[in-house]
Amino acid sequence: LIADQGSFDVPANFSVGFGFRPGGGLTIGGDVQRIFFNNIPALANGVSNSVSNPPDNPFGSRNGSGFHWDNVTTYRLALAWTATERLTLRIGGAFGHHPTNGNDANSTSLNLFAPNPTWQGTVGASWAITKSSEIHGAYGRYMVSDIDGDSATDALGIGGTESIDPHVNTFLIGYTRHIGK
Repeated sequence: LIADQGSFDVPANFSVGFGFRPGGGLTIGGDVQRIFFNNIPALANGVSNSVSNPPDNPFGSRNGSGFHWDNVTTYRLALAWTATERLTLRIGGAFGHHPTNGNDANSTSLNLFAPNPTWQGTVGASWAITKSSEIHGAYGRYMVSDIDGDSATDALGIGGTESIDPHVNTFLIGYTRHIGK
């Protein structure tokens, strides 16, 4: 149903980052990332493409409906603190404009399926079980990602508005085993 037979190729992107250790077990890192969503029809095309002109732009065609995303730049900053020989604590945040290209009928309807935060925060920790194994845990939260706008049904003359307010929480757990230590 999505443009270009639903081909979700990874868009071109680049990142520039930094990291340094000022002392006291603290590590500070960050990056800036630019993602070029406009190069992928399934992500760049407007939602109403197939609704307003089904004969020329049917669902799944190269010019069919997509998420109507624009290119974005995201900024991230993180801190890690080695509190003890076994415990490392982490906190990080990210900010980036929502990739939707406006709050119109082209941008609202399909984005229910792909929430992207404006702000995101994460906290986590690692515990060294032995010298060669660690367990990791983290919690993340999308903090601002509301999208309000006209419904894609406007292209059919039906009208209406839509509001997307996703509440996304992530819980992560991991295990690392260092071979050769």
